[in-house]
Amino acid sequence: MDWIIQFDHYLFKAINGWHAFWADDFFYVVSTRWVWIPVYLVLIAMLIKSYGVKTGLIYTFAIVLTVVIVDLVSVQLFKEWVQRLRPCHNPALKLNVHLYNNDCGGTYGFVSSHAANFGAWCTLGFLWLHNRVKYIGVLLFLAFLLVAYSRVYLGRHYPLDVWAGGVIGAGMALLVYWSFKKWYKTEP
Repeated sequence: MDWIIQFDHYLFKAINGWHAFWADDFFYVVSTRWVWIPVYLVLIAMLIKSYGVKTGLIYTFAIVLTVVIVDLVSVQLFKEWVQRLRPCHNPALKLNVHLYNNDCGGTYGFVSSHAANFGAWCTLGFLWLHNRVKYIGVLLFLAFLLVAYSRVYLGRHYPLDVWAGGVIGAGMALLVYWSFKKWYKTEP
């Protein structure tokens, strides 16, 4: 287990250690939740166009509910239970962490809620739209990677935090998708 932590620290230092003035601002904006609202609205419009108003809104509600649950699980279960210090709170690293506006976030970082939430909505968006919207999988995957990378770049999380968050979000999304496939009859 020790080698995994060492490798995680090594990757963190490599990603967080590369920084530029323009990249600081860019990744800060990418990591801001509000900047993604237009993308959420486009995803909702695609669901409604693909499935009709009723089913499109049901899928939208399912995505929102899944993200809320994933967010609660990532914070209440993982962060509070695991209590892994964020890199900027780790005594061995904190002097060498590049932070944007000296903003570190809360004390604990495992798992990344940003990555978990994005993992959930990107996975459900892909599963419900991949047969109906060309390149949606590539676009959603790139959006997820951009947000995940931004969290490490900004010094908020280790790579393992974002990877685990993404897995948890995608896993919860798969459970929701399979539940809909079994119980809801208007399935793609």
